Amino acid sequence: MTRRPAIVYALFVACLLFAGLGATWLSWTTVERDHAEALARREALLEENVRLALWRLDSEIATLIATENARPYFDYAAFRSLERSYASMVDDLGAHEPVQASPLLVARPRYVKLHFQFAPRSGELTSPQVPPEIFTSRARGLVGAGVIAEAEQHRTALAEMLTRDALLAKLDAARDRTVEQVPPEPPPSSVPKVFGSLSRGKSEGEYWQRTRSVQQASTYNVANNAAIVNPVVGTRGGLERRLAEHALLPVWIGRELVLARRVQVGEQTYLQGIWLDWPAMNAALRDAVDDLLPSAELEPTRESPSEAENLLASLPVRLEPGPLPYGPIETSLSTMLSLAAVWMGFLLAGAAMIALVVGAMSLSERRAVFVSAVTHELRTPLTTFRMYTEMLSDGKVRDEKKQKRYLDTLRREAIRLAHLVENVLAYARIERGSATSRVETISTGELFDRTLERLEERAAQAKMSIAFEPGAQHRSVRADPSAVEQILFNLVDNACKYASAAEDERIHVQVGGDARRVAIEVWDHGPGVHGEERRSLFSPFSKSAQRAAMSAPGVGLGLALSRRLAKDMGARLVYRDHPQGGASFTLVFDAVA
Repeated sequence: MTRRPAIVYALFVACLLFAGLGATWLSWTTVERDHAEALARREALLEENVRLALWRLDSEIATLIATENARPYFDYAAFRSLERSYASMVDDLGAHEPVQASPLLVARPRYVKLHFQFAPRSGELTSPQVPPEIFTSRARGLVGAGVIAEAEQHRTALAEMLTRDALLAKLDAARDRTVEQVPPEPPPSSVPKVFGSLSRGKSEGEYWQRTRSVQQASTYNVANNAAIVNPVVGTRGGLERRLAEHALLPVWIGRELVLARRVQVGEQTYLQGIWLDWPAMNAALRDAVDDLLPSAELEPTRESPSEAENLLASLPVRLEPGPLPYGPIETSLSTMLSLAAVWMGFLLAGAAMIALVVGAMSLSERRAVFVSAVTHELRTPLTTFRMYTEMLSDGKVRDEKKQKRYLDTLRREAIRLAHLVENVLAYARIERGSATSRVETISTGELFDRTLERLEERAAQAKMSIAFEPGAQHRSVRADPSAVEQILFNLVDNACKYASAAEDERIHVQVGGDARRVAIEVWDHGPGVHGEERRSLFSPFSKSAQRAAMSAPGVGLGLALSRRLAKDMGARLVYRDHPQGGASFTLVFDAVA
């Protein structure tokens, strides 16, 4: 390869690599953006599901809190008097006083382990589910001994982990935190300034709205933890009593969740509360949002909404949403189709450019080879023409036999040049698309009537002979007689060039085939075609000047032209090594019924 084609190929490869890198970068960027959009959609869906889940959870819990907040303070005693005023229910019951069982003794609400109460002075822990000894037999008749025994176990366990003073401190801390967590509603324009981002502002606004909804459902003012002052005024021993029932506040005792409140009866402060079954409540709440957040978890927390997100407004609990049940992010079908179209276009364009460059360079090389071969092929006969004509015109050859031999040589060279020019012009017409094929239905006998004499004449010039085996020569084919004649002449001409030194000087021309095909085979007894030459056997202008000088005359165009002529009239020209030695070319037609 010369330097110029190498530079052209190098530049082309560099441009192709640059375009490939550009297409790769574009594809990578497109896929990254597609994945980012998919991730953003997932995050938006997760955020929306979290919002819905928080509303649903607070709505579920608000019902329980509202029910317990509406419960009168004397329900925390196992039995109550039927004759006293509202504010006098905390006093000890008389032996013969008519009483009624507390609803908390008869039916324990869902998710509640125990209702309890701490007395003002002694700090004694009592429970409506564990009646005093004087009412034990009566309570067993209502709920059964097993229920009371279980409640007694819960009361004992609660007494071991909680005291009145500890609960009072927890309530004070919970009250302060509640006031901090529920600020006045911020104006929309100030939300991003408070929390630093629209997301945090939206979370704060959502928390405020859910808190207000819980307040309305619970019918008390959580923000101020105001007491509900009962208008009923009772007297005891001639003294007036006023009653204040504060709202229930949630507090954590270790990993146990308790709802507790103060009840002010005159000068005495009772602490009442509900020990919740947090594991059961946790499982039920997670089931309630399983369709939104299958992997959700509820974790105890003491953080304010400015410090953590996804807090419940009704309980000091944080919602951990967990991941949504999605698989790995995959490239969307539209993006894949777009990238496939881009890469298909790039590959097709690259293949077309490669074919164009290779074809152009190959054509350039073939033209150079053709010019070189034709120059060599023309130089020898022109030199012969010049030398012999000068000798004949100068009268240097007086012997008639020599004159006749010289004239025969000139005639053969003229025929050879005419054949060369004819092949070149025919191939040029085919390449330009201006060649016209006159295909007609003709028998093989008629074909050889037109061509056999010319074939024998060419063989005789090489001191060889045609061994014609007509076979079924009356088989009809669709062919162009002129093209068939030129093909057969080229094949016989090649045999004369390359098999002239063989011991058997015959060139076999045979007609055969089967019911569907008619085959005309031309084979000789020469050396045949070697593997390296076979690859370019039907390539035009495949013989360089060096090869032309070392081999028989010709520019390597005859076989290429013959195959193109055969193709144009619907036939095939194939090569094989003949079993008896030599080269064999077969022209195959479809038989005409």
